[in-house]
Amino acid sequence: MNKQEFDCILVLGDSTTSSQLTPWVVERVEVACKLHAKQKANTIIVSGRGNQEESEAHMMSKYLIGKGVLPKQIISEDESSNPLEGLLFSANIMHKKKWRRDLIITNKVQKNQIQTLANHVFDEHHYVKIKGVKNKGFNKDQLKKRKLYEKKLTIYLKNNVFNQMQRANTGELKDFLYNSKNTAHQNYKTFIAKLNKELNKENWLFKAEQ
Repeated sequence: MNKQEFDCILVLGDSTTSSQLTPWVVERVEVACKLHAKQKANTIIVSGRGNQEESEAHMMSKYLIGKGVLPKQIISEDESSNPLEGLLFSANIMHKKKWRRDLIITNKVQKNQIQTLANHVFDEHHYVKIKGVKNKGFNKDQLKKRKLYEKKLTIYLKNNVFNQMQRANTGELKDFLYNSKNTAHQNYKTFIAKLNKELNKENWLFKAEQ
């Protein structure tokens, strides 16, 4: 058997609390299925906490199994509630298995943000490729606002958070995420609140039922 190009394919969730996968995430899972069938990697990690009744990771896992992927070829990471957590927790899985090459699946509009996050979660010896898939599920106006949201968020992370951190420093990343007394954490929360209000996020935030 030929050696696979990647140790794993990581499919990030979308922090949804819906009872079903959004078309946005379904597109990611579909692409992961196709790449898995092409033997790009033997294992797929699905990431996302989702709602209280069923995790987003579990919903993705069921979808993959329905498409013919074997349960033993799927790892569920069902604790993360945002992309940074998804990458951190999945990186921990990879570290334990000594995996150093992974393909991360997200949507095109979020690709730059995920690349920025991955550059600070993984060290320079870890090969990461980000694949952006189609931005399904948004109308033209919603997609325009999502693009602006992702652009402003990515610029903020680069200039105000990661410029103060060492690469692949798990302790610093967790402190930023969970320490409410951390200045970067406080400023980030304020920035996100203003950005959500500025772009009226509740009116375009993707929901599976749409």
